Amino acid sequence: TNDVREIRTLLSPIDQPNEIYAIGLNYWGHINATNMTAPLTPSLFFKNRHAYNHPFASVVIPPLSSQPDYEGELGIVLSGCKDVSVDAAVEDCVAGYTVCHDVSARCYQIEQDDDSIGCPGNGDQFSFSKSFDTHAPIGPTLVSPELLGDASGLNLTTTVNGELRQDVSTSDLIFGVREIVSFLSTGTTLDAGSVICTGTPDGVGMTLDPPTYLQDGDVVEITISDIGTLSNPIERDPAGADGAVKIPAATVSSPFYIGLDGGLDGHLPRAVIAT
Repeated sequence: TNDVREIRTLLSPIDQPNEIYAIGLNYWGHINATNMTAPLTPSLFFKNRHAYNHPFASVVIPPLSSQPDYEGELGIVLSGCKDVSVDAAVEDCVAGYTVCHDVSARCYQIEQDDDSIGCPGNGDQFSFSKSFDTHAPIGPTLVSPELLGDASGLNLTTTVNGELRQDVSTSDLIFGVREIVSFLSTGTTLDAGSVICTGTPDGVGMTLDPPTYLQDGDVVEITISDIGTLSNPIERDPAGADGAVKIPAATVSSPFYIGLDGGLDGHLPRAVIAT
């Protein structure tokens, strides 16, 4: 239509998902920088659904997280499936693509505790260290696979306060969208509206020399070509606030779905743009 309205708050293009799946060690650069071994199949961990967050909303870092880190990633929003083949994975199970910020608390991820820097350690477990409230911003758009296919060949960059930290093509994923979706659907129902964060490239703060972690007031911007830019300020909370999602009072745009048609059973974004 030609109806134009002012949008005061930019929300994620999807509702809070039932599941946030995440894939680790899925770019060779990140594997080499962290001295890890490449997995034989997609390496799955989960982010708590309350990690879900909106564009422009603050990522709230709890007091004991002394090494918070960024991870820019391609996000897959699922249309729902089970036991889908690699060849049919995109057509039968992908509703669209978005940007995912897999914010990570490195102190709760390392194997051993380190009292010298206040890190408790957590035996190399991923899920807990990546599941704090607000630690999974998703957005700003949802783009149809009819336009992006399997989402290969897209440029992904991450900046912190305008400084380029990550720069990679999604074609460099070790396991691409089809392989990830097919593997996760093996014997498992994947609900419509669930999200898969597909893994981060080299350039995270942990692997810089010296390691550089997120500070209060930093702004992280993750851009994927043909999808958009996901921007979030960092709020390091020394007082132990509850970590509730803080949505800004006013923004300049609206979330939208870019595609040839729509339909995600209750998970539609709040505005639709026709192509």
